[in-house]
Amino acid sequence: KAVISSAEVEKVIQPSIDRARDLKSRPLGPRLPKRVTRSYDEESPLGNLLADLILRTVAKADVALMNGGGLRADLPAGELTYGALYEAFPFDNQLTTVRLTGSDLAAVLADNLTGKHGFLSVAGVRAKARCSESSLTVQLTREDGRAVAAKETLLVVTNDFLAAGGDDAFRSARLAKDAVNVQEGVLLRDAIAGLLGAEKNE
Repeated sequence: KAVISSAEVEKVIQPSIDRARDLKSRPLGPRLPKRVTRSYDEESPLGNLLADLILRTVAKADVALMNGGGLRADLPAGELTYGALYEAFPFDNQLTTVRLTGSDLAAVLADNLTGKHGFLSVAGVRAKARCSESSLTVQLTREDGRAVAAKETLLVVTNDFLAAGGDDAFRSARLAKDAVNVQEGVLLRDAIAGLLGAEKNE
């Protein structure tokens, strides 16, 4: 059966279409000199970039984690728009913090490197993986080279998908009941866009 357009329906939805078009084309500030590429199962420029930006959304965060499965498009070269960020990071994941010990974070990253889920991009610490016989261990250091102690508590900023068990990301972590804090209604993508917009206006 043929679909017949309705002038009445078009009149009702047109304001929403116009708002979406304006939001899609809204410049965020940065101008990218070249395409920023993604990858699902290995380290990528886009994963690293978003992890760095996510870390900066929470002032006291020690670490940020971004999952490869959340990356769905490259960022094109040129002026960065909200629409391009949306296409690269289309899920309405909420900003979430998780408190982990250094040993638990090392176990999370070791699991990720030996598992089948998307690669976890990391910001705030450096991870060095080492294979010995049949096991893999991860050693964590701060950006300035200081070792992360096994019992040290870290504030990790990520998304509610991972914190809720997505990709089995935290299955090896011994999470306390109050270790996870989901900032209800705060979309991680919009927090990143707001951060970039604030820098543009400084």
